[in-house]
Amino acid sequence: MTADMKTARIKFCGGCNPEYDRVAAAGRIRRHLEAAGYRVETGSGKGDLAVVVCGCACACADVSGLKCDRMITVTGEEEEAKSYLYSV
Repeated sequence: MTADMKTARIKFCGGCNPEYDRVAAAGRIRRHLEAAGYRVETGSGKGDLAVVVCGCACACADVSGLKCDRMITVTGEEEEAKSYLYSV
C-alpha cells in the first residue's frame, strides 16, 4: 500500500428493505474499488470517496461522520452499477 493510494469508505443505512442485500452489494462494490486502486474502509471517517449503500430511495444513512471529497449514494442494483462508473 502506497501513501498516495486513494481511500474509499463504505457506509450502510439501517437496512429496512430485506429485498436488497446491502452486505452483498458492499462486497461487490469493495472488490470493484480495490481493483480500481482504492484502499477500502467501512464506517465514518475521512476519504477520497464515500459510497453510501442504502436499500431504498429514502437513503436514510447517517452521513454526518463522513468527510470525503466525493459521495455516491447507492439505492439499489441500478445505482450500484452507476457507482462503478463514477468511482474511477
